[in-house]
Amino acid sequence: MKNLLYFLGCLAEYYMYVVYGIAGLIALVIAVIIAIFIFSFQVLVWFFDSSQPAPRFSFRQ
Repeated sequence: MKNLLYFLGCLAEYYMYVVYGIAGLIALVIAVIIAIFIFSFQVLVWFFDSSQPAPRFSFRQ
């Protein structure tokens, strides 16, 4: 009985690590997608606003 409880505890700990890992990966993917979206939106704004000079790739507005 004690061994079973120990095994279940190890399993729960392992699953928690897996869940944390998956959550971290998802958060990383979402952050990358948002960064790409913001960057492409800025490039589009520069592209359509032809009065602006060529983009210097600095994030100061």
